Amino acid sequence: GTSVNVTWPAPTTSGNLLIAVVSNGRNTGTPGFVTAPSGWTRAESGVHSGEGGPRASLYFRENAPSQTTTGNWTMTGAGSGIAIVVAEYRGMVTTSTVIDRRGHIGDQVTASPITGNTSVTAAPLELAIGSISTHAAGPASSPMNGFTIVDQISHGGNGGTAVFLERIVYYEASYGTGATTAAADQSAGCIATFRIVP
Repeated sequence: GTSVNVTWPAPTTSGNLLIAVVSNGRNTGTPGFVTAPSGWTRAESGVHSGEGGPRASLYFRENAPSQTTTGNWTMTGAGSGIAIVVAEYRGMVTTSTVIDRRGHIGDQVTASPITGNTSVTAAPLELAIGSISTHAAGPASSPMNGFTIVDQISHGGNGGTAVFLERIVYYEASYGTGATTAAADQSAGCIATFRIVP
């Protein structure tokens, strides 16, 4: 198995929304979910079934206490690996209703992996977060549909590359995104929207 504890560059602010984009995989089979630290909730996930993955997931912690590290993310299985990107957002709804819409898609072998699409959002002002997980080497680029790549990190092995995408959306609609990778490879994606305080 493997365990990852992410250190924030500075202590987070109490009451903010914390979001993690997670990519995980293993030697063979379909990778399960990582075990998240206490207080974190899985919003959505998509997986490349079989062949070790990867799995793309989104986790969040609303109204979070100040922290300097996320706590341990763990996974079991031979050759298991995890790559994680985290971000902090202020001005968000502070209850569990912060999460609105979700979508996912798995089993992609492509140089243009996508997240799938949400259903129509319930409010005009929301934060859309995309998670792409790919086994393709090299950085992702050219985010789709007005999203930006916040950050990305590669495990360098079965964990794949985690790509964190974001967009502030101002209309009630269905949203999805994707990116371009260096080569066609096993990929999966998911997306969720979060409510901003009006």
